[in-house]
Amino acid sequence: MKKNKLNLLLCTFLYCSPLYSIHSDEMVPTSTNKIKFSKKRTKSHIEAQPGWYSCNNKIKIRYTEVKEIGLFEGGKLYGYIVPSLSNKQWQGALEKGFAKAAKGTNGVKFLNSLLELKIKGDTRLYTQEVHKNDQGDYIAIFNRQGHHQKIKKMANKSALRIHTDCFLRPSGNKR
Repeated sequence: MKKNKLNLLLCTFLYCSPLYSIHSDEMVPTSTNKIKFSKKRTKSHIEAQPGWYSCNNKIKIRYTEVKEIGLFEGGKLYGYIVPSLSNKQWQGALEKGFAKAAKGTNGVKFLNSLLELKIKGDTRLYTQEVHKNDQGDYIAIFNRQGHHQKIKKMANKSALRIHTDCFLRPSGNKR
């Protein structure tokens, strides 16, 4: 087995953990690899950034991935568009925040029991849920698409659900 393949195999086997180090002697033609165990504990090299993290791991969204919409229930409301629906038009409308007028303008609008992200035309993104983290900030995850009439009918049927199921950091750790 070649040296590179052996190193890759060892690295894969040990999950490339910082608790292990692999040393090889390049001068010896039959180079042997030695594994040394380090007793020092290191912090995870990828610190979890603040955002919205649910206990069931269904929500993992960082502040760097969202746009601020405005104020909501004593905290800031942020918007996030799921990647499968995202494009430049939707992102541009989200960056505008709350729509300035009830009719004819792009942006986020409240319709009784849901939040609607409007752009020119009949198609909209919407959500019926808002999630709150333990910092007091809210996120609206725009994960559904529909036409104006369909969304109008849905807005009259149910109430906007506010979930307090998210933490600022994964596993509820406040670092």
